[in-house]
Amino acid sequence: MLIKFLLFSLALTVVASQNPYNCSETVAALVVNYVTFYTKFYYSCGWFGAAVCEKTQSYLGSFGTYMTEIHCCPGYGGLNCTAKCESPQCNDNEICIAPNHCGCIEGWTGYRCLTDIDECSLLTDECELRSSCNNTDGGYLCSCNYPDVLASDDRRCLSPASNFSATPNRRSISLSWSPPFNYTADGDIDQYNVYCNITGSHDSKTIKENGIYTKNLSASLFPLSPFTNYSCCIEVLWTNGDVSESSCVDVRTLEDSPDDPPQNITVESVDAMNLLLSWQPPQQTNGIISSYTINIDYTNHSKIFSVMVDRDIEFFILGFLYPYQLVGVSMAASTGGGLGPFSDFEFNRTKQSSPGTVHNLNIAVLSQNSINVTWHPPKSLNGIIISYHIFLLSTSQQLREWSLTAEDDLYVIVHDLEPYSPYQVEVKAATTVARGASAPFRFFTDQRIPGMSPSLTSDTGRLTPTTILFSWTRFTDEDAGGFLQYYTVSYQRKCDENEEVLINTTDTSIQLHDLNPLEGYCFKVAAVTIKGTGPFSTPVSLEAFSSSEFYFHLTSVYDCLKWTQSSRNSDSIVSTIKEKLTIVVNENCQCGVQPSYFQLNFTCDGANTNRVTVQGKLVRTRDYNSNELTMFINNWTNFTSIIVLDGVQFSLSNCDSNPTACQSASIGTQTTENSSSSSSTALSVSLGVIISSIITLGLFFGATALILYILKKREKRGPSNKSKDISQLQNTNIYSVTNPIPEDELEDNLDDDFADAEKLCEASEEEKSDYSQ
Repeated sequence: MLIKFLLFSLALTVVASQNPYNCSETVAALVVNYVTFYTKFYYSCGWFGAAVCEKTQSYLGSFGTYMTEIHCCPGYGGLNCTAKCESPQCNDNEICIAPNHCGCIEGWTGYRCLTDIDECSLLTDECELRSSCNNTDGGYLCSCNYPDVLASDDRRCLSPASNFSATPNRRSISLSWSPPFNYTADGDIDQYNVYCNITGSHDSKTIKENGIYTKNLSASLFPLSPFTNYSCCIEVLWTNGDVSESSCVDVRTLEDSPDDPPQNITVESVDAMNLLLSWQPPQQTNGIISSYTINIDYTNHSKIFSVMVDRDIEFFILGFLYPYQLVGVSMAASTGGGLGPFSDFEFNRTKQSSPGTVHNLNIAVLSQNSINVTWHPPKSLNGIIISYHIFLLSTSQQLREWSLTAEDDLYVIVHDLEPYSPYQVEVKAATTVARGASAPFRFFTDQRIPGMSPSLTSDTGRLTPTTILFSWTRFTDEDAGGFLQYYTVSYQRKCDENEEVLINTTDTSIQLHDLNPLEGYCFKVAAVTIKGTGPFSTPVSLEAFSSSEFYFHLTSVYDCLKWTQSSRNSDSIVSTIKEKLTIVVNENCQCGVQPSYFQLNFTCDGANTNRVTVQGKLVRTRDYNSNELTMFINNWTNFTSIIVLDGVQFSLSNCDSNPTACQSASIGTQTTENSSSSSSTALSVSLGVIISSIITLGLFFGATALILYILKKREKRGPSNKSKDISQLQNTNIYSVTNPIPEDELEDNLDDDFADAEKLCEASEEEKSDYSQ
């Protein structure tokens, strides 16, 4: 550097020396004085000092003062010898172009340059056609319509990318755009810069996140956060370094399933039957929570039950559980994007409770004085079993107690018991909370046959004529001498008869129905244990109901003896008569008489073979004695002369005018509703049938002629007096006959009529007329 100064100084000195103070060229002279101390130094030498010489001897020197003198021509000054305008001085719009002479700067004109030149109006501006020219003092500005921006030359407008759109996905956004309008007039596009910032996080135009540079007209930005608002922008980068205004759109990514399960899942034990489940939403929901899915493990992963609950629920009660039940819970949250991951299972138990009854409690009677008690743990533990408690009780008080731990053998041998005595054993399991219940086991040390019989109660007796109630006091186990199995009831028609009926029952009473009210019955009862039947009670005799007799006649039968011996008549006719008599009595007394209250016998006498005497008995009721009831029957027979039995019409008459005759007639041949004919009677009837058949064959033609004769004679005589009486009765309200004698019934009886033909021949005219009717 020192060498350069030295050369420069010498050159100026030379110039100054050749052209001293010559201002026509506006030359400035520079004088430099210096002293240098070197042991070795360089100096100018040669022609005009153009050469550099080196002096090798050294000497001590010192620097002097640099002095500069600039000589400018008149009217110029300054370091650069510029023109000076001192009178007049130039204003802000002027510039000194020569000594004391001002000129206008660009954009101004007129006197003293005070008039602005309007380049926009004069169209001398250089603004692009798309831009706007705005005149300013001494110049103009070009401006662009939004969203165009002014280029770096302040003259051109640069347009942003067009048709910019964004399509959201769950974790990405697809962007597409078109080049700027008329971009070819603006220059060449280098590339595009696209980016998406979370809305509100910062100014998306100053900080560009999640961006890429591309020359394409589309791009996809990922990974992004689901269900998040983004502001996505695009910039056009030109080759000359210009950048177009950013075009931005707001978009939200779609919902996705949550990234994690619900937080802070707790399963709290409320009581022995309920657990309380609570939780908080996932940390990253990725959308709006729509529901929660709860997987419940009730049986240690053998089967999982799923429950869906609404998003607004923050707790859930698992109810109807068993005490000390282990339950596991796993949860997941759902959004519009799907179901999120499940959490790990959280397990907890319900609280302990009193255990259930012990299982298979059993008593083994070892002797009359000792037993062995065994059992199994409860099926429902309801907690942790810590002990067992055994109680021995009599019928009135607790006698002994034992306690065992859960680790002990589950049995107890009890000694020193009373023989033939009832006891009760209870075994209760216990958890840390409470003791459980126990089904008592009752037993006897050794059972025996009951030594006494039950006592009868005052309720024993006849409820109705056909119903009997037999009742006794209940036996205790002490009375029975063991476990009572049942009672055995014995009854028979008479106490001295051998035929008896045995009934076993666990109740303390029985009712027997459909009994014969006219017969007495004998009852007794005994208790039964596993060892056998105890003694029967003293027999109780229930007497028959009091009854009264009644009599009446049925006439117009073809033969009394045969009619009463017929099984069809003795069964069907008896039942029909009982039903008619029941109706008659109940219409008068409303006393609930039943057909079983009657007993009927059919009898014949030798005096009148076409008349049957009906002998009956009727028992009393609660409100009427038997005489009152039979009076209703006698009144009925007095006012009723016709009765139809099984479609056959009979004449009816009572025996009030001659009761002795009815009673004497009953001494003859009888047919009861419950008895059968003797063998001799059956033999005589069989012989009679054979003889009647022979006579029928012999007298067939004679009987036919006789019947025709009788009918013809009856037509001449007209109806008999008795027929007139019957016609009058039919027209009254006492009894209405609507069924004539069937033809098939006459045909069935025709053979028997032929057998009686001989008797008819000997009969009187009046008897023949009655038989014909």
